[in-house]
Order: sequence, then C-alpha cells, then structure tokens
Amino acid sequence: MFYFLQKVFDMNDEKKKKFTTPNNLNESVWDACEILKYLTGKDWCRLKDIAEAMEIDTAKAHRLLNTMAHHDFIQYNEDTHRYRLGFQFYTISYHMARSSHYW
Repeated sequence: MFYFLQKVFDMNDEKKKKFTTPNNLNESVWDACEILKYLTGKDWCRLKDIAEAMEIDTAKAHRLLNTMAHHDFIQYNEDTHRYRLGFQFYTISYHMARSSHYW
C-alpha cells in the first residue's frame, strides 16, 4: 500500500508547473509576468500555446490575458484570436528612455 501511495505522489510531483511561484508572492501576478516574458519577442500567439507554455489551464490564461488587454499590456486580434504584447510597453519604454534615472 505504501509503495502505491508513494508512486501516486511521485507522479503528482512530475506534473508540477515549471514556473512555480516563490513563497509570499501572488500566483496570478506571477503567472501574468511569466506570460509577458513568454510573449516578449514573439509575434501573435494562440491562447492554447500560451497556456501550454506556462503550464496553466486555458481559462486562467484567458482571464489573465483579458485583464492585461484591458490595460493595453496585451493586444488581442479578434479576427485570428491571437495575442501579443500591447502598446503600453511602448509608453513605458519611451519614458524609461527619456529618464536619466535608468541610465
């Protein structure tokens, strides 16, 4: 019996997310940041591909992407149903480039 339970727990350990959240950090914010890093340098991506890469379910990925799209951190193409980084990053980088505090 113990051997069987040990195997079940070992299987569950193998299925853990690659991007585990460190202690005392918000998991949703962590996942949103991981999505942003994943999309950096990529063109339009499908929801399914993003969710699989982040090892989160598609419903959670959709909620996170929808929230970030509301704030223009993500751009969504309604015709192709794909996502990419949004225009808010241009604004942030413009202000960072103008500020002497970053250089």
